[in-house]
Amino acid sequence: MIRRAVLRMVGVGQIHSRDDVIRYLIKEGGFDILSVTDTSVTLCVPDEPEETLTLTGWVFSSSFRLADCVYDNTCPVMHD
Repeated sequence: MIRRAVLRMVGVGQIHSRDDVIRYLIKEGGFDILSVTDTSVTLCVPDEPEETLTLTGWVFSSSFRLADCVYDNTCPVMHD
């Protein structure tokens, strides 16, 4: 569900980078971000910090910058 919501926001042009993804997860999702690596974002619900979820894939990686790949048509295919 989280991945699908993020991809939907990418699709409508509201999210363009991993920084946007993180802001969306905090502001709209109400999640705490526990860690960020080159390839993933780990989060939890504030009331249950022991229950974590690590999100991986292109939109959660440090290389995700939508504007960079749109212009040269090199964007990876996004799947939910």
